[in-house]
Amino acid sequence: MLAVIVIAILTTTATAKESRTVSTYIGDISYQHQTISKASAEKIHRHKALSRASELVVWSMPVIGFYQAFKAQQENLNVGSDDLAIGLYEGPDAVRT
Repeated sequence: MLAVIVIAILTTTATAKESRTVSTYIGDISYQHQTISKASAEKIHRHKALSRASELVVWSMPVIGFYQAFKAQQENLNVGSDDLAIGLYEGPDAVRT
């Protein structure tokens, strides 16, 4: 009788360790035998893709701002696309009308 109880406790403990869920900032991640489940892997992949897309937008903003400034300088200084247009102006001299 004691052996049956010990085996039941060990079996229950072993099955509890086989699958577990960890709560993270992206949601619950399920583990099966020390490996994440397929649904959890897809959730992590989606979060990683969204993070990469967000970082791409954030890191590209200075390039977009530089391009807009470059086009404005070309237009304001009346230079072509092959010319180097560098101008540092302040106040009303910054804009030609």
